[in-house]
Amino acid sequence: MFCSQARRRADHLFRELWANDDDAQHKFAQRVLSGRYQFFEVDVVDPAGGERAVPDPRALASPRA
Repeated sequence: MFCSQARRRADHLFRELWANDDDAQHKFAQRVLSGRYQFFEVDVVDPAGGERAVPDPRALASPRA
C-alpha cells in the first residue's frame, strides 16, 4: 500500500511539474525589468522618509580603542 500511494503521489507531482505558468511569469518579469510598470511607483511613499532604510554598518561600528 505504501509503494502504491507513493507512486501515485510521485506521478501527480511529475504532472504538476509541467503544468505551471513559468512562461507567463518570465514574460511578466521581463516587462517589469524593462520599466514598463514604473508608473506604479509614482505615488509610492518612501517608508524611510527619505533617509536610509538600512543604516550604514560603518556608522554603527564602535571605534577601536
